[in-house]
Amino acid sequence: MALTFGTGPLAGGGDPHVIDEPRRLRAVVGDRVVLDSVRGRMVFAPGAFMAPCVPREDVADGVAVEEVQTLEGYVTLAEDGAQWFLEEERVFGHFRDPYHRVDVVESSRAARVRAGATIIADTPRAKLLYETSLPLRVYIPAADVAAGVLQASDKRTLCPYKGEANYWHVTVDGQRFADAAWSYETALPESIGARHHLCFLGDGIETELDDPAERFVM
Repeated sequence: MALTFGTGPLAGGGDPHVIDEPRRLRAVVGDRVVLDSVRGRMVFAPGAFMAPCVPREDVADGVAVEEVQTLEGYVTLAEDGAQWFLEEERVFGHFRDPYHRVDVVESSRAARVRAGATIIADTPRAKLLYETSLPLRVYIPAADVAAGVLQASDKRTLCPYKGEANYWHVTVDGQRFADAAWSYETALPESIGARHHLCFLGDGIETELDDPAERFVM
């Protein structure tokens, strides 16, 4: 993701970048292992997640594949839906990009969230989550969000760096902002510092992060 999205060098186009993948790659469809290789490579194409490819002979007979034009003799699975494994570990979401990093830091800068014209959160103890090539995200402690404005959503998303995100609708002054907040209640280690905090984003939602109140002081 770091190379191919956001401000990454391949986000706007360019030739794919390829690296060796020395770990054992397996793909399972149903109860069948359809791919098994220790000669894999990872392809970074503009605007796409890092994707695995392997020599054709490392794919089981009868499995549909697509040739990788920049790598002679290498193929990818033609259909989505396979469950991937790196050695014995199941791949969570998409493959983890070695050029990607997530950092969470505490901040004493004042932060607030507006839904329409109404302030629904105000805190001096936000957590700031920086993710390579993506905008800085402000995470607000759940206790600092106004009571009654959040309603649980059925939406869930998976991130291999942060974990599973739970979403909430925001309702204020009779207006509903669908899926406008999320949190990682079972955060992965890289983002454990943002657990029990909420991030807000969507049409009509504005998050403000003030400059430091004082400078050259600790």
